[in-house]
Amino acid sequence: MKTAFQIIRVSTFAVMAVVSSACEKEKPMPSVPAVTSEMSFTVDGAAVAGRTSGANYTDSTFLVTGGVTTPSQQLLTIRIPNLTGAGTYLNGTLTYSLGTVANTWSASPLDPGSSNSVVFTEFNTTTRKATGTFTATAVPAPGSTVMGTQVITGGKFTNVSF
Repeated sequence: MKTAFQIIRVSTFAVMAVVSSACEKEKPMPSVPAVTSEMSFTVDGAAVAGRTSGANYTDSTFLVTGGVTTPSQQLLTIRIPNLTGAGTYLNGTLTYSLGTVANTWSASPLDPGSSNSVVFTEFNTTTRKATGTFTATAVPAPGSTVMGTQVITGGKFTNVSF
């Protein structure tokens, strides 16, 4: 009986030693750089630098929204139908808002006096990433109480996941 107990004790010790040494040999996981998606633009000379809050690509239509929430909410949404890859698109809708729907400007082929251009330098459906630049002259959106135009220049979105 004493021998059986010693064998179990030695076996248990051996198993614990193997498990313990296996754990000690584990190396820490390497750190992976954070991937961020950013959006920045200038509205009538005032710079806005923020992050994208969402992007989607469904039925050949790309949609991305971004901007800042402080000190005041400024959101910009770009919608491009029939997107097929990298290139220049003039058929999209760009919407810029200050806090509420009542404070919204729009630039699309349906908005007289407006214009926009979105250039995709990267649009990859395998990695699901997009990068590009944009400009626009936006007019008050239907139902908005704002007046005048907003000129949006130097716009860019970087490393956007969709």
